[in-house]
Amino acid sequence: MTGSGKSLEFVLTTIKSAGVKYGLLEFELDVDAYELRRNGQRLRLARQPMDLLLLLLSHAGELVTREEIAKRLWERGVHTDVDAGIHTGILRIRQVLGDSRDAPRYVETVPGKGYRFIAPVQLLDDRDRSAPLIRTSHGIDDAQVGAIDK
Repeated sequence: MTGSGKSLEFVLTTIKSAGVKYGLLEFELDVDAYELRRNGQRLRLARQPMDLLLLLLSHAGELVTREEIAKRLWERGVHTDVDAGIHTGILRIRQVLGDSRDAPRYVETVPGKGYRFIAPVQLLDDRDRSAPLIRTSHGIDDAQVGAIDK
């Protein structure tokens, strides 16, 4: 855990995604700017749903379990209704993307398990990938800037 309570894995995933822009149909998510845009127009998305969307995008096409979401987005020992928080985050993501649970184009619910980002995702990254990302005393090797956690 880091001083903020976030796991080192979450922090590194966030850093590895820095500089990346995701293209998803008519939307673009700029990780550095922490902005979601539709046809260039900035959309409002609170921190928790944005973090959840980033997590789903970093695992596009894969099942992300409710347990993994809770582990990655909430600090251990947080006294809140995590299930309600996840549900609210997914609901807000669907609202801003114009998505539906019954006929999903972006976020699919896997009943009793979790969620999957199902829309085509394009990585839009024009940065120099030769620069090192981070070196830590925890034995994690240098990584390429913009590398995506898979």
